[in-house]
Amino acid sequence: MRIALASLTLALALGACATIDEAYGRPDATDWTYFEGSAEAVVRAIGDSFALSGGRVESVRSEGGGTVVTIASRRGSAQVTEVLVQETDVEGFGSRAQIYTQNEPLPRWLEMEISGRI
Repeated sequence: MRIALASLTLALALGACATIDEAYGRPDATDWTYFEGSAEAVVRAIGDSFALSGGRVESVRSEGGGTVVTIASRRGSAQVTEVLVQETDVEGFGSRAQIYTQNEPLPRWLEMEISGRI
């Protein structure tokens, strides 16, 4: 019963919004993860986040209209191997990031890690 009620509540809440972007409160919500900090701060936070989980930044290069951070994992392949970070002029945000070449927003765990560090 609780699951059905929760599903109905979520459906009604999302139904009141015209788009996914409005539901998440930011543009391009299905393509980008937005951050208040600068692109440089996000790049540093990515390195710090992966360092704690056994990874490291292998390279940082300019490409794709921003900075691409390549992650190397000490325990095999990482869930996220490359992240594109760009400056943005969207009000309230200083930068945005996505999984490079897949054009997907960052996983929620990584978004939370980065946000907590900038």
